[in-house]
Amino acid sequence: MKKRILKLDSFLPDGKTKFCFLFGSNISHSLSPKMHTKWMQINKLNNIYLPIQIKEEKDFINFLNSLLPLDRFLGGNITLPYKTSVLNLSFLKQSETVKAIKAANTIYKNIQNQWCLENTDIKGIETSILKLIKPAENYQMIILGGGGAAAACAYHGMMNKHCTKIICLTRSPEKTLNTFDYFKNISKLYIKNLSNENIQSLNDELNHSIEKKLLINTLPMGIIEKNKLNSYSEENKYALKILSELDSKKICYFDLVYEDTIAIKFAKSKKIKCVNGKLMLVTQAKESFFLWTGIKIKD
Repeated sequence: MKKRILKLDSFLPDGKTKFCFLFGSNISHSLSPKMHTKWMQINKLNNIYLPIQIKEEKDFINFLNSLLPLDRFLGGNITLPYKTSVLNLSFLKQSETVKAIKAANTIYKNIQNQWCLENTDIKGIETSILKLIKPAENYQMIILGGGGAAAACAYHGMMNKHCTKIICLTRSPEKTLNTFDYFKNISKLYIKNLSNENIQSLNDELNHSIEKKLLINTLPMGIIEKNKLNSYSEENKYALKILSELDSKKICYFDLVYEDTIAIKFAKSKKIKCVNGKLMLVTQAKESFFLWTGIKIKD
């Protein structure tokens, strides 16, 4: 009788293995562990990347504090709902981007041996937008949502001189303004309540503008499931209303969900230029990987 040989896709960690974590409250469907594990294996690194699902903010803070003194801890990615919670650890050095956006998605140690916070989502957003908008093309940005991802998109629009206007539609304008107080200093940014009435009013306004429009949907989909992606959910409803009423030649669409939602599929059917969140996910992951390892991942 022949013995069965098990083929292992990973390696056996040892006492020298260094580790990274993905911190979040709902990360079972995340693609990050697979990506980072692949890059670690390709580069023959004795590293491991583990998703750690944490339900309570205090548990996240306590766990992170326990990891920081360990030599083999390289850092990690931080996702919802802890991108702002981590800022409460005042001894972590914040980049200028993190200070402005008030949200971080990566923790790492710099060459001065200091623990730092960065937001690599900005690079992912920039790379994705360049697939839709030419570098010197003027455009107006419409953002659905008012959380950390929306703040990162607004920050990119603020820094880009070709973005002439930013309209942010959020369920709680007051909360968004209180969380991201730098919004108050952006003269071209307008915060409005996310409602059918305001969407209709916005559509009427945008149809009279000759500039290109960039619609960005940052509304959270929750757990990404195939049936949810194709459902007429609230997240898709608002995007669909804008996409269906504006001139398809004057609008493009960026959906942060990393698979094609019903709104993305609708945009494609109308030949509207669009991208989902997969490129952003991969781009920000490459930036995080470089901060931890010093290795640049090539395309």
